Amino acid sequence: KLQFLYFIGPMTELCVDCQVLSCFGAEEWEALTGDTEEDDEKETGDDVLVNAFAILDKRSLEWEKSVMRGVGLRLVAHGVPPSLRVVMWAKFLEIEKWKKMYSPQLWLRARNGQGVEPDARSRIEKDVCRTYPNTPYFKEEGGNTSLMNVLVAYAAFDPKLGYTQGMAFTAGMLLLNGLSEEKAFWCMVALSHGDKWGMRGVWAPEIDHTQWEEIKRQVWLILDSKVPSFVEWTECDEEDSADMILLPFLPSLFCNRLPCEDAARMLDMFFFLGWAPVVSILASLITRAWLNLPTNTPGHSRNCAALLLPVMYDDCREHAPALTRHAWKLLLKHILP
Repeated sequence: KLQFLYFIGPMTELCVDCQVLSCFGAEEWEALTGDTEEDDEKETGDDVLVNAFAILDKRSLEWEKSVMRGVGLRLVAHGVPPSLRVVMWAKFLEIEKWKKMYSPQLWLRARNGQGVEPDARSRIEKDVCRTYPNTPYFKEEGGNTSLMNVLVAYAAFDPKLGYTQGMAFTAGMLLLNGLSEEKAFWCMVALSHGDKWGMRGVWAPEIDHTQWEEIKRQVWLILDSKVPSFVEWTECDEEDSADMILLPFLPSLFCNRLPCEDAARMLDMFFFLGWAPVVSILASLITRAWLNLPTNTPGHSRNCAALLLPVMYDDCREHAPALTRHAWKLLLKHILP
């Protein structure tokens, strides 16, 4: 049965670890998945991979981590196939763990929006209309209603945070890739409260500034090795250039700047690996923008962010695939064993 995994490569541009292929016998696969040999010819490569991940919970934790790392890295390297994102994103973010922690019924209670501040609800309504307005899902297929439900439910779940700009694009990208309202809600819970992602400190640095400062430190550490002249300039800039440069990108995880498929690729990497690929892309964007300026000693009449941000926005629109490839290649030597 598992020999079918060898054929996933041409279908989804994956190279699956031999480790996965050696983990099951035919009888065990049938016992775990309910599949028989008669089902083999009916399944696509995507079906088989989904089945492989569906049984991870029935194996030991260490085995699960090992397989998730081997297969997950290859999924992320080539991009998770769109048809698999519903399964893989929920797995990467461990939403079942969060359901158990807070109660599976939380979504039903939060969805009614009880306790949401009027100001937060007003900001949600305003931003929902501005989220992916040109995509058919949000333009014609009721996507705005689903997005509103997810954001209101999260604001009810976390009234101290409520809603901040950037959350709508992240939640919208989850819905665009096929996740249900409930799954998108639990993904937002995982992103905000999971130590690996810690988005709560990015969506609202005033609540917990440590995450924001740590991301900024990592970006500036790379920049100091690549473009020290830029770092020196920001240190002399009277404006808080670092925060102003990061703010348009971090809260939305690039979802408001990259084309939709490239933004989804960004989330593939972020959900599985955490902040390293985001830091890599930010450092790359800033470096390219700085080096493409007419001079590295601009006049004092304009601050650093005002000079760099338009160049960075253009780079996101025009060179998005190159940016995501660069982020992955930069990380390979630090991730793979």
